[in-house]
Amino acid sequence: MKKLLITLAVLGVIFTSSLVNATTIVWNTQGYSTNVAAGFLSFDELRSSTTYTYVNVGGGNFDLKVTSSALMVYSTGDLNYTAPNSSLQFEFFATGTSNPVAVSGFFINWLDLDKDRTAGPFRIVDVNGVSSILNTSSSYFTLGSSISTVDLDGTNGVSPDGLKSSSSGNWNNSNISFSTSLAIHSFTLMKTTDWIAPTGTCDIHIIPEPSTLFLLGLGLLGFIAYNKRRNRKS
Repeated sequence: MKKLLITLAVLGVIFTSSLVNATTIVWNTQGYSTNVAAGFLSFDELRSSTTYTYVNVGGGNFDLKVTSSALMVYSTGDLNYTAPNSSLQFEFFATGTSNPVAVSGFFINWLDLDKDRTAGPFRIVDVNGVSSILNTSSSYFTLGSSISTVDLDGTNGVSPDGLKSSSSGNWNNSNISFSTSLAIHSFTLMKTTDWIAPTGTCDIHIIPEPSTLFLLGLGLLGFIAYNKRRNRKS
């Protein structure tokens, strides 16, 4: 029994270690330049290239590829902004490979969506590798008091799929911001009609692949069966 409990404890650590060991990412925040090892990603790199891969972010054993359809622009508040009519995509990979990894804890706040401007639709690839458009009235989104939901694409079967602002203000006005948080392989803001700044802080956890969890589960069941047979013989 003692050996069984020890084995269960070890397997439990293996199951949960990737969820316990978080990697903190600070996005595009005033006063911070890029320091990948420390998890600070300023997006300065997206002002001269439309794609950039941050390698082994915060020592968390994942790479983050950020792709924009247009160059980002530096603006007031020491922030980098997406350009109007552009998209911005975040993709997570196992470090040094092109193998997607799923993560939980993804959070990003978007500042300065001004009056009558819109953002969306939003596309994700989830932990099962399934691509879908997010419903912007879902709990994944937290909206400022000046942000409302709107249907931007009537052909994708998701309504509402976008956001619209009814107010204008400075870059740090939370009334014209929104945030999103979910477990993903990738996240894409498909279009913004305004200059908006992605920013904030989040704790990223790598989610074990289903095949890894399945093999660990088989190992645990095998050990339990072996232990039962051994006890019957003794």
